[in-house]
Amino acid sequence: MGKSTAVAVEELSWPREITDAEFALFQALVQKETGIQLPEVKRSLLVGRLARRVRELRLRTFGEYYRRVTVDGDTAERMNLFDRIATNETHFFREPRHFEYLERQIVPTWLAQAEARRRRVRVWSAACSTGEEPYSLAMTLLAALKGWQIDILASDLSTHALRRAESAMWPIDKAHEIPERHLKAFMLKGTGAYAAFMKAGPELRVSAQMAGGTGEANQGAVAARLGVDSLRIRRRHVGQYLDLGLDQTE
Repeated sequence: MGKSTAVAVEELSWPREITDAEFALFQALVQKETGIQLPEVKRSLLVGRLARRVRELRLRTFGEYYRRVTVDGDTAERMNLFDRIATNETHFFREPRHFEYLERQIVPTWLAQAEARRRRVRVWSAACSTGEEPYSLAMTLLAALKGWQIDILASDLSTHALRRAESAMWPIDKAHEIPERHLKAFMLKGTGAYAAFMKAGPELRVSAQMAGGTGEANQGAVAARLGVDSLRIRRRHVGQYLDLGLDQTE
């Protein structure tokens, strides 16, 4: 029994720490594929989010885990890695001044040009997390541009977050984040077993589509669905600087 206990304790201690070389490998991989930077102060965060998974796979070092998601070509585990690294904190109408600018400056310009352009708006909500941002955009545009076709493509590197976004369902506690006029017009309150939740109404769900993945292949898919030839993306931490064929400086 003592021997079994010792073995169990030894297994639970894997891996004890990440080496400088291993940390550098993960820094480069995560930044290249997701744009997320992992400075030295994030070393403990990386260990905390990956250590349990490394133990579950019965690997002894972070280097073995890195080889699994790169050299061994385990794409499912690679996405699991990015899911664990991503921080999915978000809210409805998270940046009120952005939505105010959209309503007061951009939408009136589109309306003034309505006769000269197709009454269609296509929006890409990058890093959409669990869906609050793209659905906030959908509510704003559907209310302001009645009769227009609103297409919102939402993407995120976290497949777990995207699955939640696709469900279009959130705890009812988040209702206070949504302006009352939008809440009444676009959200459905759950009943019975779902009384603690709210769900996006059908008009919102038709307007918003989700797309997952990372890297150039995903950028090509997003570009195709947005109707542009290519996307050139430069990322800095959680911010993404997008360029649809034009030069842009940070």
